[in-house]
Amino acid sequence: FYTTAISRHLSEQLDLDAALASGISIYTGLIPEMQSCAENAVQKGLESLEKNYAALAKAPQKIEAGLVAIEPFSGKIRAWVGGRDYSVNQFDHVDLASRQIGSTVKSFLYLTALDSGLNNYKVATPVTILSDTPMEVRLVANKTWQPENYDHQYRGDVTLRYALEHSLNIPAAYVGQKVGPENLLRTLRLFRLGDDLQPVPALALGAADTDLLSLTSAYAALANGGVYVSPRIYISALDQEGHNVLNSEIFEERVADENAVFVLTNILQGVVERGTGNIARRLGFERAAAAKTGTSNDTRDAWFIGFTPNLAAGVWVGYDDNGKLGLTGGVAAGPIWTEFMKCSEPFYPAMDFIAPPGVVFVDLDRRSGDRVTRSCPSDEVVREVFVSGTEPSNRCRFYPESGSQEAPPTDLPDEPVHRRRKGFWEILFG
Repeated sequence: FYTTAISRHLSEQLDLDAALASGISIYTGLIPEMQSCAENAVQKGLESLEKNYAALAKAPQKIEAGLVAIEPFSGKIRAWVGGRDYSVNQFDHVDLASRQIGSTVKSFLYLTALDSGLNNYKVATPVTILSDTPMEVRLVANKTWQPENYDHQYRGDVTLRYALEHSLNIPAAYVGQKVGPENLLRTLRLFRLGDDLQPVPALALGAADTDLLSLTSAYAALANGGVYVSPRIYISALDQEGHNVLNSEIFEERVADENAVFVLTNILQGVVERGTGNIARRLGFERAAAAKTGTSNDTRDAWFIGFTPNLAAGVWVGYDDNGKLGLTGGVAAGPIWTEFMKCSEPFYPAMDFIAPPGVVFVDLDRRSGDRVTRSCPSDEVVREVFVSGTEPSNRCRFYPESGSQEAPPTDLPDEPVHRRRKGFWEILFG
């Protein structure tokens, strides 16, 4: 798959047949051992799915997959698997298949809310309270849109962190309305997604098509602190004398504030620790990692896009005829991603995500969301990260057991609250 992809891209810039006949040498960033890891992960993962889900094994066609791994700061392609068997199906699911991205869009939605440079309003924070209750959006021609969560349940008030970690649809739709579809579309285009998209409300839930290479490159920009680096299909092409015939220069552009990106990344780490991407931990991947799952309408596409500080990888699973897969991104694509990342550990050092100077970590009282004082019970303290200047200023109050007024409940960071109170966006916009 990868050599064919290189040929496609080089053919756009030179007479490839003539160049090869003249003895041209093509250099890439592929690491052979990581390529083997990727091929084995895809094969093992798809076979496991067909073994454990009878409907997949009995389907008239085989499920397909794509996997690509990118070094965030250089754009080098480290592994590329376009499908399960090139001898049977030559269609490349890395850069030729444009599929609905589902909930993977939520990372960029919430980044738009967290980054003051990406929206026209005050920034949100991980503890911003969002509503997870029935909502209706009025569209043109007297039509309406009523988003629902995957499990058709409502959780009342939740924090932004909880909503993203658990990929809730209704809070995402709510934020999409407040930041505006136009601002979300602008963010997607900065990350080289969404060239052909329209600013519609459903964009907040992933009503957008793109390919795996583009989506993984966008997440690689998050791993790179908000600096987008174009993926480099090849590095250079040299003639027999060693002269450069073609050279793939590094193109990079800052597309988001590094502090807001770090806050988002910290939340996406929670996706891996306790959210929809927890399969990675349950299958034994122990390194610091951030990820987002995605499942398109009618479970036709399953995505798992994630990264460590020095490697981004994306996996797509689905059918070529756009048939219903019936599995979520965490179930179908998560094990493949995890197997690849575990196998690739010898080729990248373990690293932690390093906080930039413009963020602060603050101890908060879980019940009130206020800053901790000595009066707060120690078992109710959680640590949260904020872009500096957006952290809460209120101090924790005594609880009734201590003879003072009860603090209002909130959700910090992983327990939904079912009592209604005015949320962050309502305070701003009514």
